Amino acid sequence: MNYPFRVAILRYAADGNAETLRQTVESIVENYPKPALDCMMNNLGTHDTSRLLTRLTGVERPASLEEQANCTFTPEQREQALSLARPATVLQFTLSGVPCIYYGDEAGLDGFGDPFCRKCYPWGHEDTALLHWYRDLIRIRRATSAYAGGTYRTLRADNGVFAFERSAPGSRAVTVVNMGAETEYPLPDSGELLLSYHCERTEKWLILKKHGCAVIRCGT
Repeated sequence: MNYPFRVAILRYAADGNAETLRQTVESIVENYPKPALDCMMNNLGTHDTSRLLTRLTGVERPASLEEQANCTFTPEQREQALSLARPATVLQFTLSGVPCIYYGDEAGLDGFGDPFCRKCYPWGHEDTALLHWYRDLIRIRRATSAYAGGTYRTLRADNGVFAFERSAPGSRAVTVVNMGAETEYPLPDSGELLLSYHCERTEKWLILKKHGCAVIRCGT
């Protein structure tokens, strides 16, 4: 279970330090045997941790179980968490390894640690927008063979921008995430845009705004 990726991705979502994320990712890629690297369980939440959205609100875990049980998030806090969840899950699905979704994260469940992270699945009350986002991630993952054991290469890691390439024979894809506090990051509008969030397309550029992310299929 790839907890180092989880810690690094959540830290990057919180502080935007792309260089720290790069160091963690490259250390794992360089030191893990390739067969182990390719089958790591990339998780952002488990039965032993606070829910993904709860972590991304930035709210500290209350000391007592009673306080945790009664804790509610404001609409603004939840919206922030949802905004951070998109780039975080893009990294989860496109870095080396296999994305492992803890049931209910895709439906928008929240909750602090055990037992509050083990709520029942919210049948009929799912966050449909988030659910569609996960389905799109699964779709591009299945459609891009570079994610099934392809090599990894960092392209950029500074000013809040983290970009990397996954490649395999006949398949190449680039992931770009912009966690810069104020900056917009322009990309030449080339290749096939598979997925994007908080992006604006112009005649020649794809502009990644704050918390924006994009996955692009490139020519081989």
